[in-house]
Amino acid sequence: MGSAADLMEKADRARNSARMLLEAGDADGACNRGYYGLFLTARACLIAAGGTTGDAISGEKRNVIHALRGLIDEVALKEELFGVWIEAGDRRLQADLGQAVPRETARILLARIDTLASALQHRFPTDKQGSAAKSVLVLTTDHAAVGHLRWARIGTRQEAFSPTLIQGVLPQAELYFAERAAPSQDEQTNTLMFDFHWFEASSASLRMHASRWPALRDLIAQHDRTELWVDPDANSQLVLLFLLDYLGDDSDTLWLYQSPTLLGGHPAEDSLTSVPPLRPIEPPDAVLASWIWRAYAAPTPERLPPFLQADLSHFPALHDTLLAVLEELPGLGDGLGATQRWMLRMVAQGAQTPRELFRAPRWQTRPPTYRYWEIGPILDDLCRCRRPAISGLQEGPFTLGLHDDPERHRLYFESPLVLTDYGRDLLAGKADFAAENRIDRYWGGTRLTNQSLWRWDSERRSLLRN
Repeated sequence: MGSAADLMEKADRARNSARMLLEAGDADGACNRGYYGLFLTARACLIAAGGTTGDAISGEKRNVIHALRGLIDEVALKEELFGVWIEAGDRRLQADLGQAVPRETARILLARIDTLASALQHRFPTDKQGSAAKSVLVLTTDHAAVGHLRWARIGTRQEAFSPTLIQGVLPQAELYFAERAAPSQDEQTNTLMFDFHWFEASSASLRMHASRWPALRDLIAQHDRTELWVDPDANSQLVLLFLLDYLGDDSDTLWLYQSPTLLGGHPAEDSLTSVPPLRPIEPPDAVLASWIWRAYAAPTPERLPPFLQADLSHFPALHDTLLAVLEELPGLGDGLGATQRWMLRMVAQGAQTPRELFRAPRWQTRPPTYRYWEIGPILDDLCRCRRPAISGLQEGPFTLGLHDDPERHRLYFESPLVLTDYGRDLLAGKADFAAENRIDRYWGGTRLTNQSLWRWDSERRSLLRN
């Protein structure tokens, strides 16, 4: 399939053919070509508006019209598109069924189609440079989503990058996104998954056959456009900030789709069968993202809370992410983060093993901050500390090595969890976890220790430092 400009040229030819057929006295044929010209116009405008290559929706014409209507703010234009589409479909069907369409009816319909096409082209201008299909790089924040995007034929090339930014030491952008020689097998084994280099989250076949891993900027420069398909979870939102801060002025060439659900969490055909409303990253968006990222990556956290009051409407999942991240700081009274507190509550309410603790529907009640691989270490910390809040964990730590050993994995997930007296005191607000256990972990760019501890007051939404 060609570019938006190619499709628009094809649409123009179809509508010209319709007028020629009408002049020749073939009103039925004119309605048929007019209908087809309207569909091609809508599809071209959809791609020009920031959609995909369009292959995934080529078989469902109503999906194209529905998707384009969703991108139109003007009520009159939206209603006219729907009305003309219905009228064109009715007249085409009438002609196909052998019921002659009156010439005047066909003339009025073609005039409406031409007027609508002109308005749509003005609203969604297409690229007139050349006729080759545009090369589209699609970047997503979860490697599980890449397969879905490829299945739906969204973009020319699909890549994921998913560093762990919600927990642990933050990666250095200049190294993470830079070109480098492909590492040896030993080097890959000794690095954390997806924290070593952005290409680590790519498909295994691409990694194995690459002598050098590309710089992200170079890959972006090789494509006509770049689309960011971003999940709503906290780590993905931080990845978006991390990327926009790194790209800086180059970010004004990017388009963003903020998915309301996890892209890799459901069959592709459920949600990727029509073009979602992508929008360009404007320079003010990139600047705001950079400010927030640098506040999170700073050696102290006090610059982040004010952004809870900022206008984050262009990043609809970001406010909840910032609040969730701040809630994971040690609490003002009990010294627990939100996920630690949730774990104690779940065990107190009857979760008897890690398997039950991790399993839905209980799993769905947890705070939205951490993913699977970050949850395990938090349980480890509550069980293997100077004053444990939970007892009974038989294996650990929660690492790839644990998951690669079937017996250790079974022992870990079948361990009989019991809330200790100290754990019950923590839930009752009678004890302080941070006061009686060693604290040494990273929160963004802040290293939290017993000697330098930042606490979060949930009620006042403010920070205090011990």
